[in-house]
Formats: sequence, structure tokens, C-alpha cells
Amino acid sequence: MVYTVLKWYVIDGNRVVYECLNRADNPEPAAPPIDFPSFQIVDYAGGGKWSREEDIWVMGR
Repeated sequence: MVYTVLKWYVIDGNRVVYECLNRADNPEPAAPPIDFPSFQIVDYAGGGKWSREEDIWVMGR
């Protein structure tokens, strides 16, 4: 399962930009969770709907 922790966000008009930490359960017993940050850019279209989403994943090396 993947859990998401919001780190920060900025709202500029109809656009929301935010960073979150994605945390996944480690398949190895007793091992720590696997964490990786990502940035999202979403544009609000109105009427409770989003018109665009861009995901930028920052994976470990």
C-alpha cells in the first residue's frame, strides 16, 4: 500500500503545486518503509474537476 504525506503546497489562481512524500510498505519483513518524494502540478477546471495533472517523481539513485 502507498501512503502520501503532504509536505507543502502553493495555490496560484486555478493552479496548485505541491510536494508530497510517497511511502510504500516494504515487502521485506521488519524492513523500514520505502519513501520517495514527488511534486504535483494540478489545474482546477471548475465544477469540482481538474483539467490537468503533472507528476514529477524524484526517485533515489
